[in-house]
Amino acid sequence: MWVSLIEKAYLKVHGGYDFHGSNSSRDLFILTGWLPEIIDLKDYDRNKLWQRILNGYRNKDCLITCGTGPIENEDELGLVSGHAYAILEIVEYKGKRMIMAKNPWGHFEYKGKYSSRDTKNWTPDMKQALGYDKISEDNGVFWVDLDTFCVIFEHLYINWNPQLLSYRKSFFDLWKAADMS
Repeated sequence: MWVSLIEKAYLKVHGGYDFHGSNSSRDLFILTGWLPEIIDLKDYDRNKLWQRILNGYRNKDCLITCGTGPIENEDELGLVSGHAYAILEIVEYKGKRMIMAKNPWGHFEYKGKYSSRDTKNWTPDMKQALGYDKISEDNGVFWVDLDTFCVIFEHLYINWNPQLLSYRKSFFDLWKAADMS
């Protein structure tokens, strides 16, 4: 309920539901003050990326979301073009780097590798260790391995806890809705 009220208030301040869009990193910065970082997944070292997000997640030092670019085969892949997804969990299990994501719409099911339909890659012990029962046919939650993730998503949005910085300086200014596009 609170999230819905905050979202409505945020959109009202920015001119209503006819909102031209944003990215989740900027939105989280506005709502939390946590510092945004945008990573282009096509040009980033995957080993370095994995260590950064795994450590940040484990230490609760960051909020992580991701976004898709244009997708020609939305129905086939089960992802929406130009859409933001929340990252719920980051786990390494027996050498497999796994990310649990959620479509905030709560539907439009991911159909790729490690989806709920994938019978080839899931093992019984992996299902138990990763809480496979959290994903279902149409709740918007899905697991994906890091390599597939970096192919199907365009950007990773990380918001870092500002308390990680030794020094800070605050500036105050007015943000106009027209400046947000």
